[in-house]
Amino acid sequence: METVTNSDAPVRPALFDGQRRYFLSSATPTLIGRQSCAILLSGEDIALQHAKLVPGRNGFTVEPVGGEVQVNGSSISKATGLFPGDEIKLGSIQLTYEGPVLDAANQEQALSYDQLFEKVKSSVVGIQSTTGLGSGFFVHENGLIVSNRHVVGYERELNVHLADGKQVQGRVVRSFPEVDLAFIRTNLAPTLVPRLAPPGVSRVGQAVLVIGHPMGLANTLTRGIISAVNREVMGNVYLQTDAAINPGNSGGPIFNDLGEVIGVATMGLSQSHGLNFAIPVEQLQRRIEQFATEEARVKRGQGVYCVICGSFGIGGVYCPNCGVAFENHNEAKSAGQVGSTIQCGNCGKALNPGDQFCSSCGTHI
Repeated sequence: METVTNSDAPVRPALFDGQRRYFLSSATPTLIGRQSCAILLSGEDIALQHAKLVPGRNGFTVEPVGGEVQVNGSSISKATGLFPGDEIKLGSIQLTYEGPVLDAANQEQALSYDQLFEKVKSSVVGIQSTTGLGSGFFVHENGLIVSNRHVVGYERELNVHLADGKQVQGRVVRSFPEVDLAFIRTNLAPTLVPRLAPPGVSRVGQAVLVIGHPMGLANTLTRGIISAVNREVMGNVYLQTDAAINPGNSGGPIFNDLGEVIGVATMGLSQSHGLNFAIPVEQLQRRIEQFATEEARVKRGQGVYCVICGSFGIGGVYCPNCGVAFENHNEAKSAGQVGSTIQCGNCGKALNPGDQFCSSCGTHI
């Protein structure tokens, strides 16, 4: 095989078809081709007969656009990050991805654990409700925080504990019980909003780090690897990891070694060791975009958020989903109106009708 690097030059990303190596660069538009498969590279993306390659910080993402695309023998239906050695099939064309960096200027090095902690710790917060303490992290410069729905429960006002020891008040502005996510608004401009990892980059065996407030122990760092991706548990899809996730970690971020968020820590299976799960970043990104759209409608008077069940509707006196009376015509009256009739089978915590996750231990009901 042809040698393409030496000790004096950085690795250049390329596609190799067994005969010829096609180098990729984001700096200069380049046109290359082989048989019926043409690759056009511009500063923004690469258009293929079957797929689009998008340059990122440390490699490329491949996305089907007009034909079947396989990566390592499996068909893909969405954008997927490429790693050195990945086998790509576009129709009859077989290619091997070589890289991963675009160029020396764009190369981004993995961080050591202490470097990563110092880089991202200010983005992680503790969430204190009347039922306990969980975790969360900033997802927008306007002070928006994400956590788990089972952490915020049915409360409207929460205490948010910052990494520097300060405390501010937060208000629940949206929740998604079906995926156990909730958004909290603070009147605070965060010092750091961590990057969300590009879709499809998580791979089994990758190192991950979790920062949160397990058992109330603030700013605790644990580490592990991704044990499985797209793991279905009780009807939802998660990242599986052996990194320690304990009560109080729920809602906190899971980072890769570039300091990018790849998931939201959610739960561990009871009576198990090292079987822990996180909501994938792709689901979080979709809910961020959905909330932004809904919030714009609320500001125009075209929608109402229900703090009790987490639904979004067109308004009225009562929530069309759970029937709770709206307060001030833009949110539902909280707590008190919802009676506890069942208990969590794992920890015994009293639950409200409609709960899908225990607010104490995070167990799926």
